[in-house]
Amino acid sequence: MVTITNHIPPNAKAYFKNTPESCREMAITVGPKCSHVIESLLSDKVTDRLKAAQNIIRLLDKYSKSRVEAACSRAIKFNSITYEAIKKILKDGLEYHSLEDEYAFDSLSKAYTSGVYYRDFSKDIH
Repeated sequence: MVTITNHIPPNAKAYFKNTPESCREMAITVGPKCSHVIESLLSDKVTDRLKAAQNIIRLLDKYSKSRVEAACSRAIKFNSITYEAIKKILKDGLEYHSLEDEYAFDSLSKAYTSGVYYRDFSKDIH
């Protein structure tokens, strides 16, 4: 089967223009974390994730390479390397937020830090 590209809508032309190889090449210019994300998506043997890889590369139209790289790094740390996750990280401006602060004990609620660690239920038994 041969596809005549003159008959394809512009958004579909972009799909055929941005090959897996071109996505990989562009990801290398962004950084190692972005390359890791794109390679992970494109190496999936079960699902075609080219569209997701293309969409991540397309985020460069709106965001800087350093922001996209930082967002990819954050997505990797949360084991959520999807276009939707990376887009949300960028949209919410979370790419540079420290991950260590989110897991620090001093940021837990008073229930965990007030010194009362448990309730002794043995006293309630009659």
